[in-house]
Amino acid sequence: MNLGGCNHKHLLHPRYLLVLSPYFSCLPRLLLTYNSVCDYKQYLRIRMLTEWLNVVDDNDQIIGVDSRQRIHAEGLKHRAVHILLFNDDHSLFLQKRSLSKDINPGLWDSSAAGHVDADETYEQCAYRELQEELGLINCPLEFLFKIPAAAVTGKEFIQVYKGIANGPFCLNADEIETGAWFSFEQMSTYINNNEMMLTDIIKMIWSRI
Repeated sequence: MNLGGCNHKHLLHPRYLLVLSPYFSCLPRLLLTYNSVCDYKQYLRIRMLTEWLNVVDDNDQIIGVDSRQRIHAEGLKHRAVHILLFNDDHSLFLQKRSLSKDINPGLWDSSAAGHVDADETYEQCAYRELQEELGLINCPLEFLFKIPAAAVTGKEFIQVYKGIANGPFCLNADEIETGAWFSFEQMSTYINNNEMMLTDIIKMIWSRI
């Protein structure tokens, strides 16, 4: 996720601070109150230069909050979204992941995707990712299906959404190398041939459409 495009000010809400308080080991919990936010704002800004995600159980129920780095390192279950954008010709827009990405660099993936932050719903995340990655707002989304957490998903519960948009899009250069439209026939051929240029997740998603 591009931190430059995220607004983390909402994380200063006292309710959220209480959720995160077990991870602020340098601060007594009793000081994590509304009146103390200003006193520790600078400290919190430093600590929040990362992604804070919900840790969930086998039933996708929230059981805690932790950093993206630790969640991935320890293989903890968490949440993500993938969005498929089709144009009026029924072609699918795919993004080619930036070569700087730590997972699947340079592979073609869903139109937009990302982790669900600790203080948002799947749907809120989907709209946020559209704006952050493609500069797209006011694009109605339809929920398609949910994929359970497994090794192939990186222990992510994934909700998949569909939208209609013709572009052009404002691609986030930190996230995306380029983008292109693929016809239904092209996608089916790539999937049937197990094309290596596609991520395993987009292959799984397409096979369920």
